[in-house]
Amino acid sequence: MATATVSKRKSSASSRRAFLKVLSGLIAALFIAAPSVAHSQFGIGFSPILTGSMRPYAYPGDLFVSKTTKASNLKVGDIILVTSQSTGVFYSHRIVSITPANGSLRIITKGDANAAPEATPFLVGSNELIPRSFARVKWIGRPLVYVSSVQGRQAALALIVIANLIALVLFLFRKKTPVVNPLSGEVYKDLYAEARAAREKSERELNLFKELFAESQIDPTKREAEMAEELNNMKSFYSNQVH
Repeated sequence: MATATVSKRKSSASSRRAFLKVLSGLIAALFIAAPSVAHSQFGIGFSPILTGSMRPYAYPGDLFVSKTTKASNLKVGDIILVTSQSTGVFYSHRIVSITPANGSLRIITKGDANAAPEATPFLVGSNELIPRSFARVKWIGRPLVYVSSVQGRQAALALIVIANLIALVLFLFRKKTPVVNPLSGEVYKDLYAEARAAREKSERELNLFKELFAESQIDPTKREAEMAEELNNMKSFYSNQVH
């Protein structure tokens, strides 16, 4: 009874650990996949602020939340998150001017803390989708700001190396737990019984062969004399019984 209770407790604890592992895996996958799903399905993006070009409205470590919209819906004062068409640098600045230009829109942006707007305007078709910021979250992007710095990259590399070393040590010195099959005892018992029965059969056959071999080595003349003597003994016995 006690053994059954202990087994139930171990099974319950094992089930809880498995459930927690699955739950933590799902939460981690949700956090990893959520930004991609939000961007692909709803056009929502998350962009950390890495520089101080938008001070005092936003500081490094803040996070812009954006949603894509047609360029024709943009207006002066909006903050857009785009990549410079001349330098390839990603930035989040405020629109200061929108003018038509040969069927497209000529958008000029400027960081709130910058002295002058971008030298190269942003040209875009009126129906193209542009990420426009609609919310700002403070401090949440600070880890990304730190990771993007030289010290952050060095620290991240050091952590990766240390984590790999720890994983290697744990793997090399891991405790090997034997896998116990509850049916193995019965299987081994049956195999032992079969082997023992086969051995006993072999021993009986060997003894029989020994006896047959011993009988084959007896001299036929001697054997006939022994049989004649046994026959005379039997006759004498029956004669005594009759008298």
